[in-house]
Amino acid sequence: MKLIHRLAVVAVSLAGVGAFAATQGTLGTTSTGTYTNTFGAAVLRQVQILNVSDALITPDSGEVLEYYDAYKRIGVVDRFCVVDTTGGAVTLTFTGNYDDTAWIATAADGKTFRYYVNTGVTGEPMQRVSTGARAYTVPSGKTVTSAAACGAGNMQKLAARGDIAPIAGTSYVSLVTMVATPV
Repeated sequence: MKLIHRLAVVAVSLAGVGAFAATQGTLGTTSTGTYTNTFGAAVLRQVQILNVSDALITPDSGEVLEYYDAYKRIGVVDRFCVVDTTGGAVTLTFTGNYDDTAWIATAADGKTFRYYVNTGVTGEPMQRVSTGARAYTVPSGKTVTSAAACGAGNMQKLAARGDIAPIAGTSYVSLVTMVATPV
């Protein structure tokens, strides 16, 4: 019995202005080159999600504290990193196969299994992202300002079994996408 939780990551950049590139003129009797002048943007704010890994949950995974440490469930916790070049707050939005209360993993034969996704700042209780907006806002000052500052990760994510165990001998897969957006 295996539950494979695959996490795809989309990192979104917000830069106040679009990306521009100067063009060079060509050799000829006349030549034209272009460039862009940008005003009022001393530091372009960008965000990035790094060090994300897939999770494999087995019957031997052990218990993890889920939903603000309120429940113990079979699952795994790992770390990842959220960068904001200004150190500001960032909202992580999670999408994938879910219903009103839980995420859904699917087996090759079409059978489904319900599970929970949580996230939070490393060292703090995690929030369930299975209901409502399926989003979490990393507070200002809890992001890091560069990839080099990620270390072991400033964020943690959890995948945990739901209330009913999956069918023995069946593997279930679920793809979850995280999008980071500056607040």
